[in-house]
Amino acid sequence: MNEYIIPFKGLKDGEHDFDYVLDKSFLKNFDNSDVKDINMSVAVKLIKNNRLLEFIFHLKGNVVVECDRCLDALSLPINYKSTTIAKTENVEDIQEDDIIYLLPTDSKIDISQIIYENIIF
Repeated sequence: MNEYIIPFKGLKDGEHDFDYVLDKSFLKNFDNSDVKDINMSVAVKLIKNNRLLEFIFHLKGNVVVECDRCLDALSLPINYKSTTIAKTENVEDIQEDDIIYLLPTDSKIDISQIIYENIIF
């Protein structure tokens, strides 16, 4: 899933746009997904500063899940926006909602897990 890896060290400060189209093949990279199928566009705006990366995600499309009651396939529309911050800190193992801590030596970030979590939550 190299297309979801953003090499932020090589980007200039400012805004950068990334667009993705998700289908069922995206789900193969995540175990035990409740999502059975997906047809979605994801627009990502990255705002880069000296020590801060702000990711603004806009997900729009449909996901197919299994109905809890009848077990039939159920198509659900999604139109969702979220923001995730990535900070460069010399600290490991800090957990915060919507904040990712990167080491100063990191040069890229894989946003596939962030996209997936936005779909399932």
